Amino acid sequence: MLAVQVPRERREFLAINRGAMSSSELPASGSSADEIWLTATWPFVREHLPKPPARVVELGCGEAGGHLAALLSTGFDAVGVDPEAPERPGYRRLAFEDYVPDAALDAVIASLSLHHVADLGTVLDHVYDVLAPGATVVVIEWISECLDEATARWCLHHQVRDSNDSGAWLAGLCREWTESRDSWDVFFQGWLDRHGLHNASTIRQALDARFITTHDSSGPFYFPDLLDADASAEQAAIDAGAIKAGCLRYAGLRAAR
Repeated sequence: MLAVQVPRERREFLAINRGAMSSSELPASGSSADEIWLTATWPFVREHLPKPPARVVELGCGEAGGHLAALLSTGFDAVGVDPEAPERPGYRRLAFEDYVPDAALDAVIASLSLHHVADLGTVLDHVYDVLAPGATVVVIEWISECLDEATARWCLHHQVRDSNDSGAWLAGLCREWTESRDSWDVFFQGWLDRHGLHNASTIRQALDARFITTHDSSGPFYFPDLLDADASAEQAAIDAGAIKAGCLRYAGLRAAR
């Protein structure tokens, strides 16, 4: 059985140029990295979903529960699926490949879950199978291949959230790099290999083989782990060419085979 698990690293991104949040939607001061992620990604997710009460499943909702609360409050018929999902109504604690809905779905959301799965093709084949023809898949992913030394050092120049905070991961990665005494390229490639993560290019190729792309963009990714820099600061650094964008934003439609 292939367990689809949302990565501990993080859930977080802001559609800064597309569906940006209003000030009333911004997370409160002191919010966890997970809370910031879910608040920040929701506008992009909502923009690309069909109208309520569409049937929606979030693949790899994780311990934090993913976007289920927002989906239900907006009127969607929604379920969160993950082996580590909360033990509350609306969630299913099992691998996504073992989840069989009682009717075809209108949309599947995968937020930072695909890069961690063991068999990407098997998972996306199941996504395809459970979706109705013309239904939507919304994916938010980490562009790990773009985390170069310049981007890592830009993050380190800021105040990094403690790794014990819910959803935080960047401090742990930076600490491992410092302790390794290796160059960034050597260290990070080894780190990716040890964790067995799929990069964004591999994920995009797998999506292209099954779905018709309706949206493809990139944006800031690391700011939830930074206590003294927000999405705007990270986007400015991206625009200036100082760092690389770390977040893939994708939406597509299920096509007939």
